[in-house]
Amino acid sequence: MQNKPTSTAFTRRQFLRGAATLAAAGGAFQLLAACAPAAAPSPGAGAEQAPSQATVTLDVAVYAEPSRTPVQEALWAGFAEVHPELPLAIQASDFSTYYTKLNANIAAGTTPDVFMMSGAYFYNGAMNNAFMPLDDRLAAANIDLNEYFIEDPNMKYQGQTYGIPKEIDIMALAYNITLFDEAGVDYPTDEWTWDDLLDAATKLTRTNADGQQTYGIYSVNNVQEMWGNLVRQNGGRFLTPDLKQAALNTPEAIEAIQFAIDLIYEYQVSPTPQGVSSLPGYIESGGSPFLTGLVAMKSQGNYEMTLLSNITDFEWDVVRMPARKQKGGLGWTQSWVMGAKTPHPDESWTLFEWLITEGEWIMSRVPGRGITPSLRPAAYSEEFVGPARPNMKAWLDGWDIHFDFEFHPAWFEYFGAYSEALDAVFANEVPVETAVAEATEKVNAILARYADFEA
Repeated sequence: MQNKPTSTAFTRRQFLRGAATLAAAGGAFQLLAACAPAAAPSPGAGAEQAPSQATVTLDVAVYAEPSRTPVQEALWAGFAEVHPELPLAIQASDFSTYYTKLNANIAAGTTPDVFMMSGAYFYNGAMNNAFMPLDDRLAAANIDLNEYFIEDPNMKYQGQTYGIPKEIDIMALAYNITLFDEAGVDYPTDEWTWDDLLDAATKLTRTNADGQQTYGIYSVNNVQEMWGNLVRQNGGRFLTPDLKQAALNTPEAIEAIQFAIDLIYEYQVSPTPQGVSSLPGYIESGGSPFLTGLVAMKSQGNYEMTLLSNITDFEWDVVRMPARKQKGGLGWTQSWVMGAKTPHPDESWTLFEWLITEGEWIMSRVPGRGITPSLRPAAYSEEFVGPARPNMKAWLDGWDIHFDFEFHPAWFEYFGAYSEALDAVFANEVPVETAVAEATEKVNAILARYADFEA
């Protein structure tokens, strides 16, 4: 396959002229009309008029979020440059509303032509025959999937390929360089273990020169930004390998969750769930303890690069996640899929193929690096990685040692049961073992409804 786009880069003027503006209005999908190609000149007197052909407009559905808008605008403008004959009708909404509507459309058999898909919902769509199989088209186009960051639970179902990741989300350890320098603590490295993490967090929990309380780390009841990473690093899992039973009741998982709790109450290096909102600047930051400049370390996803890029009050960087029994952090993808019942399969493939090839390179050049391309050469390109902080390679290199999210048709249900049970644990009201035992019963009951599920 050809990695670099064959078309020349478009100018800022062309970008602004061709880009569609994305917005979510009132929580509903908003349909945005793309520019149609110019009408052909009328034939002269006596000339034979060619048969008219209806213009094909492709329906495309995406999430509408501030970090995504610049990237999506660049994609639509780039596609319009090379395929003006295929206008796009963009449907955009926030994540929750997106899947509420999409799941209803899947049930009705009326999905868009090309649309985004999360691993949290992929199996539901695949099991309902909502996606177009892609293997033959990928082979004919010589698409080499080894060149992509990929995960089967958002791509494949029962041996067939239905999606190609458009982007990756991966966790790393973010750290406040300014707080480390003030406390005289060495920066984190890729070789850190939990012991190193705790030692540094203890030294960083102090009263700074301005008389403000700083904390070494932020521990929270959030699977992707705290305890889920610890569980996997300690050799635990969320479900058994066959995805049939709960697995948070193992010694490895319980020990990992207890470590997250101890960071708050035994070692007191993290603000409590009740106290975090009292951090100066917490409300103004949009609810991010790390952005207040008073929390030295946090498990951080690259999906918040847009917010992180706005930090001006302190210096910061990221390294790969620390290790216990294993090293790594949680990772997942957002994919492109084609609707199984699209009336325009060839035109939809034209867009789809462009999005996973040239579109990936366009994503890599959008300022702010708000979305990480799934095409490895684009993600590792100089345009995307750049010479300055943060160290984007900490996220990129983390993919090859990442832990999967153990996606399942009941993913939201079973993680909801886990999180609900752990609320009382993080409030220091219930022992870990008690909460996990309660959650295990609920999760097993949920999974029992999918006894026949096979990925």
